[in-house]
Amino acid sequence: MRSIKPGRGPSMMSGVMGIFVVLFAVFWTIAAASMGGGFMVPFGLIFIGIGITQVIYNFKNATSKNRYSAFDITDGNKRHTFCENVKKEFGTIDVLVNNAGANTKKDKVVDINLDDLRYMFELNCVSAVGMIQEIYPLMQEKKQGLFVNILSTCCLFNNPMAGSYSATKDAMEGISKILLKEVKPDHIGVCNVYPGGTDTNFRANANPNYRKPETVAKMIKACIENEEGCVHDIVIRPFIEDNMA
Repeated sequence: MRSIKPGRGPSMMSGVMGIFVVLFAVFWTIAAASMGGGFMVPFGLIFIGIGITQVIYNFKNATSKNRYSAFDITDGNKRHTFCENVKKEFGTIDVLVNNAGANTKKDKVVDINLDDLRYMFELNCVSAVGMIQEIYPLMQEKKQGLFVNILSTCCLFNNPMAGSYSATKDAMEGISKILLKEVKPDHIGVCNVYPGGTDTNFRANANPNYRKPETVAKMIKACIENEEGCVHDIVIRPFIEDNMA
């Protein structure tokens, strides 16, 4: 994965540059039309349309309250940079949701590619621990916060052909349960979420019998907003699943 959305400063600069690009395209189109036009006029109009779209996109990203940044979470330097930018912009962090993850390859245990296994551990477990380590000092300082770690029902029921994915999620579950005990004295909560089948692009094929991601998100949001203690574990399965221990 690569960084695909810049911060507010670069977005503002890109927006300003976009205005100059649009102005240039306007003059280009007028000049082309005065010389007889041809295919250059439609080309200029298309260029203007693209430029205006980019200006709107960049200014919205630079000024919007609700925004996101996408980056390679397995890169420790990018994780650190992202967290530092969030600290500068918001001052503190109340909730961290560790949701990044993937099941990049299904194989029998005897056929597992070790490079695939290492990558899945880095993505599904090590990166989440790295994010926790970045954010924990802020929560510890104010004696308040919540870590939400998205695990999987594969932690509760191990399926054949999912050895790599199950191993990485089991590892994260173990870390998360220990973390719960370690940060409790700082009044920091830990919520482990075990989602079953969810109809997202996590899987190659859509399945309308799975839970909608919006439904799962609402349930997680309810756990975050709970003010009476902390919800430690939540299992979310669609009725179609029977993978229970």
